[in-house]
Amino acid sequence: MPKVANGSDLDSKIPKSLAQALELEERWSLGDRSGTVRLLGYRNGAHMGTYRQAIEHPGPQGPDVTLTRAYTIKYGCGVRIEQQLTNTLGFFGHAGWNDGRTESFAFTEIDRTAVLGLSLKGNRWHRPEDVLGIAVVGNGLSNDHRDYLAAGGYGFIIGDGRLRYGYEEITEAYYLIKLADHVSITADFQFVEHPAYNRDRGPVTITGLRAHFEF
Repeated sequence: MPKVANGSDLDSKIPKSLAQALELEERWSLGDRSGTVRLLGYRNGAHMGTYRQAIEHPGPQGPDVTLTRAYTIKYGCGVRIEQQLTNTLGFFGHAGWNDGRTESFAFTEIDRTAVLGLSLKGNRWHRPEDVLGIAVVGNGLSNDHRDYLAAGGYGFIIGDGRLRYGYEEITEAYYLIKLADHVSITADFQFVEHPAYNRDRGPVTITGLRAHFEF
């Protein structure tokens, strides 16, 4: 695990600083339509701060989760389901949860998430290797995390001194273009309501372009 939240330097104090994950996968067929479910559980040990302690024992500038850092544990779980509906249309769904007591340390500041989406291959417009997708996403915070931000605390990517909490709601559309074997690009568009879980912020739009190479 990193020495600080999303840092590049790794903490060598194993086993105090160690990420462990277990994933189980089950595959099935509904007729000739394939499906998959994946269950994930993880346990991260790291030198992390605790939101409730930061609220109860604020620093000179207010609650600061970095001042409460000690070796502790964060744990969570997730499930992902994929199901082929037709030869070209597929469904996917994902849900994730973590305990939300300690500071967000690796990945991003999300404690609860749920995703539903559809993906369509480009057979109808003579691009069978292309994929068009759309998804809706809902992200949330634990009670301790939202109380910390509402009290004026900052995380490593969010926080503006106050919080009128609301779920972060995202609608996303993407289009993957297969350029050649092992090479593709994906155009992405997102519309975000209540960015950073604040009803007083947004909405915002995000566009992106991702290139993928395989060797």
